[in-house]
Amino acid sequence: MRPLLFIAIASMFGFQLSASAEVSTEKIEEGIVREKVFAPETKLRLSVEGAEATVTTFKIAGATSDDDYKKDAVLVGKSVFGTAPGIARVTSRFMTFAIQGIISKCN
Repeated sequence: MRPLLFIAIASMFGFQLSASAEVSTEKIEEGIVREKVFAPETKLRLSVEGAEATVTTFKIAGATSDDDYKKDAVLVGKSVFGTAPGIARVTSRFMTFAIQGIISKCN
């Protein structure tokens, strides 16, 4: 009975239990592809540091406004949170090639 009480108390305070092991970046990428956030051929770069995940990709040719990127960022976050419950924050970055191949960040 005591272990059950510990689990209940731990979940009340938001502690992550060891049963929720870290999820690999490959699993997170599979989750994003499965949710069809981007086209299957879209290249993604993922990094996970602690409870924060960063998803980087290039700007999408069909996007016409920042609202399109905001919607994609929300869908990416939903997918990452669903795949990796231990992640508390997701940052989405959409890159573009500037003049002479220099990359600039767009958030």
